[in-house]
Amino acid sequence: MKLSSSFNCNGHVRGSGENRISLVLATGTVQTTKAVVVVELTVKAAVRDVLQPKVRNGWLLARVKAVAINPTDWKHVAWAAADVRCRVGCDYAGVVEEVGANVTNFQPGDRITGWIHGSNRANHEYGAFAELAIAKACVQMKVPDNMSFEEAPSLGVAHMTVLAKLSGLTVITTSSTRNFDLVKSLGADAAFDYNSPTCGKDIKRFTNNKLLYSWDCTGDGAGICAAAMSDAEPGTYGTIMPADYELLARTNPKVTGQEFMCGYDTQGEFYYWLGDVPVQPDPTEMEFYRMFLELTQRLLESGAIKPPRMSLNKMGGGLEGVAKGLAEMQAGLVLSAEKLVYTI
Repeated sequence: MKLSSSFNCNGHVRGSGENRISLVLATGTVQTTKAVVVVELTVKAAVRDVLQPKVRNGWLLARVKAVAINPTDWKHVAWAAADVRCRVGCDYAGVVEEVGANVTNFQPGDRITGWIHGSNRANHEYGAFAELAIAKACVQMKVPDNMSFEEAPSLGVAHMTVLAKLSGLTVITTSSTRNFDLVKSLGADAAFDYNSPTCGKDIKRFTNNKLLYSWDCTGDGAGICAAAMSDAEPGTYGTIMPADYELLARTNPKVTGQEFMCGYDTQGEFYYWLGDVPVQPDPTEMEFYRMFLELTQRLLESGAIKPPRMSLNKMGGGLEGVAKGLAEMQAGLVLSAEKLVYTI
């Protein structure tokens, strides 16, 4: 795959036949680092010593200072989407240690944040929950001077959804009732209780039956979204997980289609979705994401985007704390609106 040189993204690992990096150990000292890895399929991840990842063309090596946990991290382990030895974790912040060829937007010593496609069957070197991690340089950001290492990884890809408010759109969200004030303070124009059986109908009433677009950022809200959308005009439902087409059609026939979008596509790398579905890279998706990263960088520096509230080092700090936090989240013991962040 040939990528635009303007994005300095020439470090692609090619498709199904070449999608694993082979490591040949020469004589001498083998460099290792610690990382949270899958140790037992569908059961758990734990801290282990692993080979230090190698920097290549278009990539960089970062010393990780802080990470944030997402549901996708434990789900990849529990659902066997990741196999044994996969390094876990996506969201991180740290300091650049080394840059590969053709990397011009970072240099050693820079504070960096972004996300990595961890729990990746296609390459066991990828994963943010580690002392040292490799990241594709063109889809990372510099940590603004007004932001700490602990705040930076809490952004994840959420900075993409806040652009709706900054674009002048009316933003309607769902949450538990106890978080209504919180989400409104973050910019939501209206909030509705996702536990209410009339949630979708309430939103439809609020929007006067004119809602044409919905974005399901959990993947299990198809019923609420379809019920909320207009039944007078065709509308589009977007989601991070494939939805129940029959449920959509039964709830609202005017919802004409499902726009399924997976954030992993923005890395521009081959991967296996849900463990066994091969996904070929689409450089246009990566470049589209990169365009918004540049905007996000400026908005963060100006203070227009602020990080969410976080819970720091719950269950203990370091990688051991991360492993415990994964188990805590999987068990449903993490409060809603609580972002788990750990210092490394």
